[in-house]
Amino acid sequence: MPATLTRSGALTFDSTVPSVFQPDDFSCAVATTTWCLNSIGIDITHAEMLGIMVPGLVTVELGLLDGSGGTIAALLRDQFNLQADNNPDISFDDVLARAGNQPMGIGGKNWSSGIGHWVGVRGVNENGELMLANPAEGSPGFGQLVLDRDGFDSKGGVAAFFIDQDAGTAQGTLLASAPRFQVVDTDGIGIRLRDVPRLSGGPMGAVVEGGIVRAVQPEGFAWRAVQDDAGAVGWAADEFLSEEGDGFRVVGEQNPGLRDGPGTDTLTIKALASGTILTAVDGTSEAFRLVRGPDGAVGWARAQFLQRL
Repeated sequence: MPATLTRSGALTFDSTVPSVFQPDDFSCAVATTTWCLNSIGIDITHAEMLGIMVPGLVTVELGLLDGSGGTIAALLRDQFNLQADNNPDISFDDVLARAGNQPMGIGGKNWSSGIGHWVGVRGVNENGELMLANPAEGSPGFGQLVLDRDGFDSKGGVAAFFIDQDAGTAQGTLLASAPRFQVVDTDGIGIRLRDVPRLSGGPMGAVVEGGIVRAVQPEGFAWRAVQDDAGAVGWAADEFLSEEGDGFRVVGEQNPGLRDGPGTDTLTIKALASGTILTAVDGTSEAFRLVRGPDGAVGWARAQFLQRL
């Protein structure tokens, strides 16, 4: 079951989730990241993660470009809104302390024959060895399912990325100052909020064209975690979000509509239904404000009928 975006709570780590295998000799970091996400219920495939990580983080020629794990941790924070971090030179004891408690990937700079490799960490067995979710399972030199202290120390330095246990996505109460975004350019269809940042994600809610959402995460890439006025939290495609400055909601049924100048004697561009959300544009007069409507039309609206968001 895919992990869902909630306002509070945590994602549960399942160390028994099957390994994700690499179908090539370069994507071990992709497979490891996929396994870590799968282990907390985020239903994403190796092929989908390839599309996200190649070529910015991983290339066919070099594999993972940043051996510290830092770019993977940043990806987990930015695109999946998870509490993730990395350690560019982690010790065996530090890995033991985390193993089995949270999703974790480790990468040795010289795993075998001078070649680096990344694996997931399931936990610790009764012999004090690390149990691995190894994407190269069965491969000579790279396919170990357990790793002891001596084997760890032989890897030429080991880096790690990990997701915190309380890594529930989009947690917490949004601050009143959270950036607002208006839904735009959907041809009147509006957007769906999804439980993971993919088109195949499950529905969490919907926002109409012109509707306003608040950012759960301040930075967005292809998707942004947002919350709507009703409190629903989910992922929205960033291409349909336009950041607001000051915003207004139209109130009152007798408002004079959007006009081509700041006065009641000017031409009406279009009617404005009560509840319509408008974005402020530079320009004010004593009684009117220059605003942009949900369809992009710009004009003057009477201030007495505008309620600041």
